[in-house]
Amino acid sequence: MKTFYQNIFYDANGVAKVQALNSPLFYIGLGIKVLLGIFLASPYLTDLFIPFINTAVHHGEAYVQGYESSLEFPYPGLMHAIFYLPHKLFEVFGILPDKATFLHLFLFRFTCLIFDFSIFLVLLRWLRNAQRKVLIYYWLSPILIYITYIHGQLDVVPIALLIVSLYFLFKERFLLFSLFLALGICTKTSIALALPFVLIYRFRYAQPSLIQALKEFLMFIGPILLFNIPYWSEQYFQMVYNNEVQTRMFNASLNFGQGRSFLFIPAVILIQTMIMISRKWVSRDLLLLFMAFSFGTLTLLIIPMQGWYYWIIPFFVYFIIKFNGEARWLFLLLNVAFFFYFAIIPQSEFLSLYLMSGNKNTIYQLLKLSDLHVNVAFTILQTLLLLFLIILYQKGIKSHINKKLFSQPMLIGLSGDSGSGKSTLTSNLLQVFGNNNTTIIRGDDMHKWERGNKNWKSITHLNPKANRLSEDLEQLKQLKDGYSIYRQQYNHDNGKFTLPFQIKSNRLVIFEGLHSFYLRSQGSLYDLKIYLDPASEILLRRKIKRDVNERGKAENEVLQQIREREQDSKLFVQSQKEMADIVIQQQEKEGIEFIKITLPADVALDDILALLHQNTQLSIQHEFLENNQQSISLKGEVSHVIIESIANETFGMLSELGINNAQWESNEKGLIQLIIIACIMNKV
Repeated sequence: MKTFYQNIFYDANGVAKVQALNSPLFYIGLGIKVLLGIFLASPYLTDLFIPFINTAVHHGEAYVQGYESSLEFPYPGLMHAIFYLPHKLFEVFGILPDKATFLHLFLFRFTCLIFDFSIFLVLLRWLRNAQRKVLIYYWLSPILIYITYIHGQLDVVPIALLIVSLYFLFKERFLLFSLFLALGICTKTSIALALPFVLIYRFRYAQPSLIQALKEFLMFIGPILLFNIPYWSEQYFQMVYNNEVQTRMFNASLNFGQGRSFLFIPAVILIQTMIMISRKWVSRDLLLLFMAFSFGTLTLLIIPMQGWYYWIIPFFVYFIIKFNGEARWLFLLLNVAFFFYFAIIPQSEFLSLYLMSGNKNTIYQLLKLSDLHVNVAFTILQTLLLLFLIILYQKGIKSHINKKLFSQPMLIGLSGDSGSGKSTLTSNLLQVFGNNNTTIIRGDDMHKWERGNKNWKSITHLNPKANRLSEDLEQLKQLKDGYSIYRQQYNHDNGKFTLPFQIKSNRLVIFEGLHSFYLRSQGSLYDLKIYLDPASEILLRRKIKRDVNERGKAENEVLQQIREREQDSKLFVQSQKEMADIVIQQQEKEGIEFIKITLPADVALDDILALLHQNTQLSIQHEFLENNQQSISLKGEVSHVIIESIANETFGMLSELGINNAQWESNEKGLIQLIIIACIMNKV
């Protein structure tokens, strides 16, 4: 049985999930943080936070007394508890001094390091193919190292809890998401600014039942009450919720006279919330980009403190690595401008770092700077931040909104003769994308007549005249635009139509039928057209088996029907093969079935084929053909475990869509799943 440690850091195959932990850069960053954290700190930590915790440890009643003192600790009760507990442990053994020492710095920085490492792990999981970049941009970030391990701000704690809550949200662990989001708010009230965005994602992704919603609410509200009520007093309210920094949110305003002001930050949050609500689907990437843009905008509109940059850097890092590597140069300049501004402000602590210098002077005083110099530095910092936000919106949010599957429906047309396996393939794709992301439309629903109607004696189901193809076309247009439709359903058991019912558009819309792209205008709507073309002897066996076992027909009746439909099949169904992007042929040689798939040449299969070669005994033939196509023939057996492993390594985009429970088939079905998903990802 795998240990708890192994479950966190290793996958089912024993491969390390976070290869970055073996990198020298990780240990270099760890060493820097430990050394700086033990020896350096600003008076903000040594003169305020440490004495506050000491007061609670040495003199407080159940660590509440600190809020009654004249010291400053503008954080809610959970933040107090997080740093109180390790200090109390040392106080019990009688080895915690009353004044700030190396031991206090160690306890504060080691606690912060745990939360810092948590953010690092989550980013590695989200950006698993760019672990070295995560090391460079996040783990070795000079701004974040300065904020936490030199200056002594504690913002790493609430941001870590927020990011861990997002991790559980994307994993569909909604109770844990609610818990950690609440814990984040219990360490820094400003985390509540993320509530509109995460709740929109939560309810866009899957509507919870009333019981589930109640459980999540209780999991959320419980910790908030638990870590606030025991501390509640007038002093606690003033220090935590009504301090000068907290009220800066309302300083950016436009005075309209008569005591009325337009508050920019609430307006910006409302606008961003409404934009996000207007999106039919919200993916992981879009949520993280909105968080980056939102926190960045708040930092832009307020005179920032050092610690506030911890709110934006992890999200900016995600954007740079995932979407726009060219923005790294602007990000580098932003880092330089950060240190330049906070070095020359009048209240800078750069020259008074604890145990490095007893100098209480500032660069502002030594160089005899003026407000003009500070304003120039502030303007440079905020201008670079503004430029970065513009790029984030243009190259991140705006471009992402235009992506298929993420913000727009992707339409797949699936055609083939009766019994070719259309419903089976549709079911296999549904197993990957799930009911929450998939809408299935079947062409049989548009038959003109029910079973037994006299018209079926003179016309076959394969003839376009027997189907309302123009209605299919109009309904597909509506689904592609994101609208719902009302459509009847054909019941193959009794040959009757149901009453029309509402069908909603979705990220993936699959239209399967005999004439899915017979109409050229309908064929042009699809993002991907798939034609199933099994060998005639395989098709015959399947159709006989299906109609005899599932539809109660006699074998001779089935054979007679096939003969009657043969001409219509050639004219109206098989003719669609030439219009397909992908043709799946199931063939048979010496009693052994194998598959041959023809697909566009620009679909990258190298990684999939390499992993199949490495992990299976499959016979694989891969060739490039004329007309910008390629073909792949696959023969042999492969387990669903190997298929799943290859998919997890190859299709990271699925997790970005919130797809974490895909079910993969074995053998031919699983191989077809792999190839089709590769084609779908190529269209995103």
